[in-house]
Amino acid sequence: MAVRLLRGCLTLSAAALLVGLLWSLAVARGAISPSSYPDTVIRAALCILVAIPVLNLFAVLAGAVKKGDRMMAAAVVLVLVMLAFNVVWLTVLRPK
Repeated sequence: MAVRLLRGCLTLSAAALLVGLLWSLAVARGAISPSSYPDTVIRAALCILVAIPVLNLFAVLAGAVKKGDRMMAAAVVLVLVMLAFNVVWLTVLRPK
């Protein structure tokens, strides 16, 4: 199931990148009226693409817990905590 979720996210990200790129090219050529939606679509696609490794970590954590591998589960939790700290630091706490 985790593999299907990861593949689905990758497919969704690729499709959104393609749509955003084509939309942006159409706006640049004057085929459609300018808007900020192509940038939003591309940013959403990139967010999905970045979320794939995090989803993979959650899948590894679930597998480690299911197998009873405490060392692997602790390592994955440590990595997730570090990622969460980085997100909080970059979005909220970073000095301007």
